[in-house]
Amino acid sequence: MQVTPTVTFHGIDHSQALEAEIRTRIVALETYCDSITGCAVVVGLAQRHHQRGNRFRVRINLTVPGRQLVIAHEPSLHATAQHAEAEKVTKDSEPEPEHKHAGVAVREAFDTAQRRLQDFVRTERSTGRR
Repeated sequence: MQVTPTVTFHGIDHSQALEAEIRTRIVALETYCDSITGCAVVVGLAQRHHQRGNRFRVRINLTVPGRQLVIAHEPSLHATAQHAEAEKVTKDSEPEPEHKHAGVAVREAFDTAQRRLQDFVRTERSTGRR
């Protein structure tokens, strides 16, 4: 990578462990595309709920020759709609508790980034640009 990747946290405390996980996943992305020139990752709160827990959002900006790939991972609105219809929210009625953890949101965002990067490389090879 030509430019040092940046990792930013918005609305949440900085976590050394989460940043290390993000940097490891950035290095892993380079195995799928060796022409990544830049990467910026932003982890923040999409929603803050005292009783239901926080929902995290992850945005990954990957710069490759001639393009910028933007991966935005948002928590599902399906769970929010189900909570609105429930009379009383309990731990058992919570459909997606895993979205409360920033690490899970990061994993899902990087899984999506990997697929998008693989699609990009496949397209570049098929058009002969690479």
